[in-house]
Amino acid sequence: MAAWRPVLRDLLASRWTAGALASVLISSLSWWLLSELAESDHALLRGLPFGIRNFWCVELEGHIDAHYYRPDACVTARKRTESITELVHVFSAMLDKRDLDYWLDSGTLLGQFRAQSVIPWDDDADFGMTMEGYELLRDSRWSVPEGYELQVYESNIHLARDRDWNIPARLVDKTYGFYVDVFVFAESQANGVEMLGTHPSSCWHACSKCLQMDRYAKLLLIPRYYVFPLLNCPFADFQVATMTATRVASRCKSRKLRLLCLHGMYQDASTFAGKTKPLRGVDADVDFVFLDGPFTIVPPILARQSKRPSAASTNPKRVRCAKKKAEFRAWWRPLGVHQDDPSSLDGDRDVLMSFLREKLNEVGDVDGVVGFSQGASLAAWMCSEQARAELQWSPKLAVLIGSYLGSPQYSLDSGIIPDIASLHVFGSNDHVIPAAKSEQVVDIFKHQETLENRVLTSVHTQGHVIPKCDASRELFESFLSLQQLKLLGSSSISSSASSKAGERENLTPSEALASQRVCAL
Repeated sequence: MAAWRPVLRDLLASRWTAGALASVLISSLSWWLLSELAESDHALLRGLPFGIRNFWCVELEGHIDAHYYRPDACVTARKRTESITELVHVFSAMLDKRDLDYWLDSGTLLGQFRAQSVIPWDDDADFGMTMEGYELLRDSRWSVPEGYELQVYESNIHLARDRDWNIPARLVDKTYGFYVDVFVFAESQANGVEMLGTHPSSCWHACSKCLQMDRYAKLLLIPRYYVFPLLNCPFADFQVATMTATRVASRCKSRKLRLLCLHGMYQDASTFAGKTKPLRGVDADVDFVFLDGPFTIVPPILARQSKRPSAASTNPKRVRCAKKKAEFRAWWRPLGVHQDDPSSLDGDRDVLMSFLREKLNEVGDVDGVVGFSQGASLAAWMCSEQARAELQWSPKLAVLIGSYLGSPQYSLDSGIIPDIASLHVFGSNDHVIPAAKSEQVVDIFKHQETLENRVLTSVHTQGHVIPKCDASRELFESFLSLQQLKLLGSSSISSSASSKAGERENLTPSEALASQRVCAL
């Protein structure tokens, strides 16, 4: 390296090198200055030779309203993005003022998700709305800002231009011809699930590799819960309404869903966490809080083994067994093997109530409960009016796996709290808690009319286990994702969308078919 230093010094000192560096610097500065002038004065670009002008001017043919297309116009990519962003701002403000439900759609939705802005190479914007919203747009008088034109198909109030049913409405920037397209979504039902579907634009029909719409139009249907409740999300320096689809909503949510996890008898928090791991593919969006039951109990088979004589108290098996006993926990000690006096159940209940109040205060905000076996029985009771009165807390959702009706101290006679969404999972070959016992819990949850459409049932073909099959995992994740979006929507949506959140809750396709799906052993 030292040998090269004199050569580099001489090279930099030469007039040729100095001239070359100066030339590069001047060229770069001139190019930058010309670019800045071009952004502020597009007339300057029109005066440049065609070849040079193409470095800044974007192609305007195609996605430009034909009534305002100017062949001689020269618009930079930055100016195009600014114009489309302002279109989104103007149109969303118009619709928000009338409480008309709309949402970002297609490439504009993608831009919001990626960068909370217009995609740099996008040349229009897309909104979606229901048929009801479109009819309000069509039949109402709107205060359209100067420089913009509202075009609506079959309207007696607004210009129709060349709108048709493919794209029945459009807000146009009259300066350059950029626009916001409006796609109308009709409501329908499929397998009992409320759906939304739009008619594709003529661009779709021109696509040689796209599905033939006369045969596959039904594939453009999406569940209504993908869209509603609407969320207000950032876009550039303002807020817009977006559909509540999981990944889009993840940019708008403020915190994770938090679930209290209650293990089965003879388990503990660590064991339950391990057994539910295959189901917890939503860990990034859900915080699972695992608790240890307040009572230590020993399975009868281990209790009998511990009474047998042993060669030495230091036998490794005896040591491991002693350690294992401390890991067997329960939420209450059942009568029979572990205690004989029925009145002792009341004492256990007092201990459990104090324990739960302490833990709920300790862990903070919790949205729901997940329980297995005895833990599911307790979780079911925590959904009751009696539990709400005693704990001063109630879940918004519950996942009950292998549940059953507990002792009279945890009766559900007080009724289930309205508006709790529940998922009940049990095995048709469960010989510990027969399916009939789990079905009793389901029936009680369904007893209240307000809950009937919020109670989901999934039956697998295994025994008294937490199922690990794909069907159960997908259903579990789908249920939690949907409940999370509903909770987010209740605090994030506009006043008009808030009314949607109070409507009959929709089910995912997985949920709607839950009772028909089974897991293989």
